[in-house]
Amino acid sequence: MEEQPKSVQEKCNYLQISLTIHFEDTPEPTENYHIEVALKEHSEDEYRIIAITERLPGSSAIAWAESFTLLYKFQKQQKMKFLLYKSDFNGIKVLAGQAKEDLSRILRAGSYIGVLDGNNNSIGRVDVNFQEQLESRQKVYMIVSGRNLDDLDTFTKSDPYIKLYKGFEDDWLLIYESKIIMNNLNPSWDPITMDYSFLCDNKGSTKMKIECFDFDDQKKSDFIGECEFHARDFIKGKKFILYNPEKSKNNTGAIVIEKFDLIDEGSFIDYLRQGMRINLTIAIDYTSSNGLITNNNSLHYLSPESKNEYEQALEKIGKILSEYDDDKRYSIFGFGGEPEWLDSVSHCFALNGFQDNPYIKGFENVLQVYKNTLPDIKLSGPTKFRPLLEKQLEICRNSVENTYHILLILTDGVAHDLQETIDLLVIASREALSVLFIGIGPEHFLDLKKLDSDIKMLENSKGNRSQRDIVQFVSFREFEGDIEGFAREALMEIPSQMMQYMEFKRKKQVEVISSSN
Repeated sequence: MEEQPKSVQEKCNYLQISLTIHFEDTPEPTENYHIEVALKEHSEDEYRIIAITERLPGSSAIAWAESFTLLYKFQKQQKMKFLLYKSDFNGIKVLAGQAKEDLSRILRAGSYIGVLDGNNNSIGRVDVNFQEQLESRQKVYMIVSGRNLDDLDTFTKSDPYIKLYKGFEDDWLLIYESKIIMNNLNPSWDPITMDYSFLCDNKGSTKMKIECFDFDDQKKSDFIGECEFHARDFIKGKKFILYNPEKSKNNTGAIVIEKFDLIDEGSFIDYLRQGMRINLTIAIDYTSSNGLITNNNSLHYLSPESKNEYEQALEKIGKILSEYDDDKRYSIFGFGGEPEWLDSVSHCFALNGFQDNPYIKGFENVLQVYKNTLPDIKLSGPTKFRPLLEKQLEICRNSVENTYHILLILTDGVAHDLQETIDLLVIASREALSVLFIGIGPEHFLDLKKLDSDIKMLENSKGNRSQRDIVQFVSFREFEGDIEGFAREALMEIPSQMMQYMEFKRKKQVEVISSSN
């Protein structure tokens, strides 16, 4: 029996943010001040107000006692603006000053001190401090079992598995599916681990549902029953009676919560505050299957009126990740093409022509280099990823301490060195690295889907398993018209993958210390 798909988790962090103003010149106490906090995400055209403080009388420093909650998501660009208003005794407000900054930079700094600009003159500063909600840092560990499940098989017992849902926008969202346990009416499924925020959005009032099925074959399962409850009901020993609405039958068995623990595992934000750097490497496919670049059907066709899929995907993902790259230097490679500055096809060539120094300063220049060099590269083939991965491993091992790497590969075709790619990915799973494959064009990308360990961990040619899932694959065209959904799907696993690496690193350090004693 094959392993069942695990849940794919979007990492969400809830922040409590508090504000203090320090004026350069003490205002009159008859003047009242308040701050309006505005947020702009991704492609939104305008900032929207998300919080308004109370009005307090002027003094050299004003600290607001109340805080506000903000949902931080790694896979979104979140720009913040702090608007300071003063009001007279008639309540008429006038903008006194403002400061703005990307949320990612605020988080990495641990706090933010922004200069309040009032008509191009500094009038003081705003101090932005945040605390991550405990629930955002917690991981769920629970064990669920079935009791006296209905036997729906004729000659054997039922082969049960469960699906776990949470309420989402007046519907149900599947968040977990268990493995199948064969021939057992009292199964105990494998432990379930996930972020508490993913389980129930940090709310005990979130509606939950468990469905139980009897597996028949890959195309058919029989429905045993379901139960609905609230997240707060996840308590050790709690029993939920199953009901089958299809047969109007009560008590088709029971689901029991054998264990339910919340564990503070730290968070992605902790590592950002501790100075974790993120380094972005970009690789672009120049194989002939992309089509002649002068043909408007080519995936690399440059139009003055619209952007091709490579441009769109690179711009969307790159702009988000670039906010976490402190030095703003990005290495960018091509593969499967023959650049005019080389004598043959290369599967890893620097677009700036300097193989030992492939860095481009500023992300806006990365996009320009792609467009400027495209006419100078002859499309060829085949599609090989091993040289890219070897180069990336070299970059990882030569980087400064406390750096996490992301390799963004944009490709239109199949992997002609699939097994070699898998072998290197298994090695790379021990490094501070995530690999993001973006499928460009109409292909089904079956090979690339095999590299994503959402179903089972990769195994190399010697049978050794990957230490962790480091690959995410997304087909750009599947999100046609939904660029935000594309970015969300592409980047949602990065924080969890980085956390898994830090846990792997911690365990290795413990092993080294233990072996030396």
